[in-house]
Amino acid sequence: MFNKDFYPTPEWVIEQMIFDLDLSGKIVLEPSAGSGAILDKLNQYNARTLACEKNKDLASIAANKANEFVGSDFFNVTSQDISHIDFMIMNPPFSNGEKHIIHAFDIAPGGCQIVSLCNTETLHNRFSMYRKSLKSYIDEFGNSEYIGNVFTQAERKTDVEVSIVRLWKLKSNENEFEGYFDLEEKIEEGDNEEGIMSYNSVREIVNRYVGAVKMFDEVMAYNKKINNLIEPINVGDHPFQFGCYRSGDNVMRKITRNEFKRKLQRSAWEGVFRKLDMDKYVTSSVMEDINKFVEKQQNVPFTMKNVYKMLEIIIGTHGERMEKIIVQAFDEITKHHHDNRYYKEGWKTNDQYRVGKKFILPNIITIGFRGQIDTNWIRGRDTMNDIHKALCYVTGTNFNKTESFHDFVRKDRREFGELYEWGFFKIRCYKKGTIHCTFKDEWTWDEFNKVACKAKGFHLAEKYTSDYRKKSNKPERSN
Repeated sequence: MFNKDFYPTPEWVIEQMIFDLDLSGKIVLEPSAGSGAILDKLNQYNARTLACEKNKDLASIAANKANEFVGSDFFNVTSQDISHIDFMIMNPPFSNGEKHIIHAFDIAPGGCQIVSLCNTETLHNRFSMYRKSLKSYIDEFGNSEYIGNVFTQAERKTDVEVSIVRLWKLKSNENEFEGYFDLEEKIEEGDNEEGIMSYNSVREIVNRYVGAVKMFDEVMAYNKKINNLIEPINVGDHPFQFGCYRSGDNVMRKITRNEFKRKLQRSAWEGVFRKLDMDKYVTSSVMEDINKFVEKQQNVPFTMKNVYKMLEIIIGTHGERMEKIIVQAFDEITKHHHDNRYYKEGWKTNDQYRVGKKFILPNIITIGFRGQIDTNWIRGRDTMNDIHKALCYVTGTNFNKTESFHDFVRKDRREFGELYEWGFFKIRCYKKGTIHCTFKDEWTWDEFNKVACKAKGFHLAEKYTSDYRKKSNKPERSN
């Protein structure tokens, strides 16, 4: 008989827990294996899996799925038992998850990463010693990410609100700056290689990070000397200490070295993304996903190797992100007016349609101070530029060399109701805020629909797409 804390983890939640982890060939412990949902996913990624499970019926299932069954009670597992593991990925009982996460961190070897689901209430309502300890562990060694009531549609349902806790166990006695360059090392001419981000740009950000951490150590050493000097005379009703402090929980406390490193690493990762200029190539909603990725990197050692590994992830998922942009543009166009949807005979169903060659979008423009056309600040700029980015990807056009919708609208005092050409469209703007768009050529229209409909799972008639290819005399786009 399964207990009240048995809630198998939905597959999409597991994917969210591990999406940026390199698990192939790694040794991973699942301390609360249950029926093995997490183990199944880890095995798909070619991890070597270890498991614990207290319930006898579930333990037999977990033991068959894992490469090694460590024991029934996770709280009896010691650091010696798991000194060789790389990750702990877990969904502990919601009733006392804090105890499981703390024990996991305490026995984890240096370099191990812990990824755990946790009842969000555990993080917010810190009435016990264990919950307060977990909060300090997260502040010092990790972060948490709220994901909501994700078990309402699970195999066993509950409306508990859930967060993902990520903790990194530091290695002891390691050279944390191994592989970094000397700050005074001269950059040779010709070393600035072309690519998604130049080698020297990465090295500069990494070295500035290292320099700041080393200087923090020097400052704290002098800080200690100053306090030792003033201690004999630091008497009276208001003694003080010299040092770097920050406010939090309504008290002033010293900044720890690890806290300083983590905050600085976050800024450094953000610096890398600024250098990449990602917002030029992705929509605002996709940029939110990337910002979440940056948030999760703040505990990953900020080395040249890890920066380039992150860049490989960005490059490797570029096609998926651009596909999401295209679908978002498709949905944005078709959601406002029924007439924006084009139906071929036999397609008029709830899920089989295309963007019309002509379409209307509301709330894109507004009337400027002098009566001229201007863009709507709330949605006009992002909406049109996101659609433009999608079409640039579909057609292979360099977005950097195109004109933004805002710049186009403001140029030459555009008049309402007049026909203009911008990017891939002929457009008319009206005072009520709407914009009427027509694709300038059928090939672009057809390609956009083909890519978007394929991503959405719509079936397209071959005859329909081939007709436009014959008219345009353009080749089929390779995927």
